[in-house]
Order: sequence, then C-alpha cells, then structure tokens
Amino acid sequence: TDASNLTDFQQGFKEYVDIYFSYGTMDMSSVPKHTTPAVEEFVQEHGHLITEPFCNFVYAQCLEMYLIGSLTGKDVREDLRAAFTLATNLRYRYIPEKNGEAPDIDKISKYSRDIHTERGVAKTLAKEISCPCADDLLKISRKMKKVGKCFGCREEMDKDVLMECSKCRFARYCGRDCQVQDWNEHKAVCKVIRKKTRMVKND
Repeated sequence: TDASNLTDFQQGFKEYVDIYFSYGTMDMSSVPKHTTPAVEEFVQEHGHLITEPFCNFVYAQCLEMYLIGSLTGKDVREDLRAAFTLATNLRYRYIPEKNGEAPDIDKISKYSRDIHTERGVAKTLAKEISCPCADDLLKISRKMKKVGKCFGCREEMDKDVLMECSKCRFARYCGRDCQVQDWNEHKAVCKVIRKKTRMVKND
C-alpha cells in the first residue's frame, strides 16, 4: 500500500467510525438494526473503498485494537465491533457483490455473533489475517473454551447449550424462558434480519 492509499484508507476508516457511532453504541440485540445502516451509509459514500486492500487494512485495525486491549486491559470492545463489522461486510458481502458473486450471509451472521466473545474474536482474526501474530492467535483461541452469549440474559456459557432462533437463525438462547422473555425486544431485529437476508439472496 503506497502513502496516498494509506492516507485514503485512514481517512475512510475514520469517517466510517464517525458514522458508526452516530447511530449510538451497540448491544447484542441491536446488531443487525445498528450495523446495517452504518455500513450501508459508509459504502454509499465511499464506493471506491470496496476493495480487498482496504478490507485488509480494516482487519489490521481490528488486530491492533485486540492486542491493545489484551496487553493493557483497555476496554476496546465497541471500537473493535465497529471495525470488525465493516471488514466482515466488505469481505463477505460488498466485495463479492461488486464482483458479481453471491454474498456469504451465513459467514456474516456467524462473525456478528463471534465478536461478542474473546475466543470468537481471536479465532476470527486468525482466520482473516495473514500474519505470524495471527497464527499465534489461532493457537491461543484453540485452547479457549467454546462459549457464546445468551441474547436474553446476556450470560456467557458453553456454546453447545445455546439454541438458535428458528426464524432468523442469528439470536442464541440458553433456554425457552430466555427466548420468550426476550421476544418483545428481539422480534423487530428478527424481522430486519430475515428481510435483509431475503433481499441479499434475491439480488
């Protein structure tokens, strides 16, 4: 990446972060509602950045944030989610669409859940970044317990005990009670996910 591209990447990423946080901070229940307009607004204004080099730059920002958080104890979760969301949507939706290929909605959905656990972040970064330090992350992530978060009680627990919403296949719950109690909050998000999934698959 030459100096002019790097400057363009840095400015573009800064503008994306501003757009992202203009929608407020994000919690698990608001992921699809929150990130879809933020990413779409950015892509509409910066179509020239729908490229693999820029995507790699954003993933590099994710890795830097993760390492800073791990080494200093600084809470970088929201900044990391912002960057991660952009990189994932670029690589698995917008770049494929630009090339006339089908987006990988399942991958986007999986990564959107994974960014809420440390193991998920470490493992995903290791898969997406070609770097010796990323290889170390993969080794570390494999030693971590497989956990996920219930969208109802927000408790972290063994991934195998969580069940998914049969409608959107995005939200995960530790049991029927949590799913029922969360429905009033989740139903709007559930509808958005299903609508977006149909739109993307029909494009």
